[in-house]
Amino acid sequence: VHIHANRGRVLYLVFSKALQIAERNHMTCPAGKGVTVLTLDALAAQHTAELHGGRVSSTLLLSAEDVRYEPPAFAKAVADTIDAFANSVDHCVGVGHAPSRLPLRSTGVPYQASYVAEAASTVWSRLRQGTSTMTPTHAVRMKLFQLYHLHEVEPFDLVVLDEA
Repeated sequence: VHIHANRGRVLYLVFSKALQIAERNHMTCPAGKGVTVLTLDALAAQHTAELHGGRVSSTLLLSAEDVRYEPPAFAKAVADTIDAFANSVDHCVGVGHAPSRLPLRSTGVPYQASYVAEAASTVWSRLRQGTSTMTPTHAVRMKLFQLYHLHEVEPFDLVVLDEA
């Protein structure tokens, strides 16, 4: 890819870390001056690191306290709700993000989707405020960036997205 930044600052977003390194090395020539090469995940990490120390996990692990001391099946439903929200276009956690098959209470009656969504919303608020000890997943970090930190990105004259 040939990108020349002779008209201002350029943000070049690439798909993988390997491509980021290769393109960054390529951009060391004079024509590449003014071009910032990042993965979208790296961009999100830069702007959400203060919330969770830059850590990321493949699975959102919730503590008993996070889910009102409900059983592990409930915690999984809450985590699945947050994951569904993080992968949606929505701006807040809602009942529609709760799993279609909800876990059963000790009485044999399923939890209500609204109760699961309410717990997920509480957990999301703690993730958003950085008051949680949970490590976010990539999807959660991207959603935090998208909703609350996108405005912090320095202005660029051109943004190029390489979907590779």
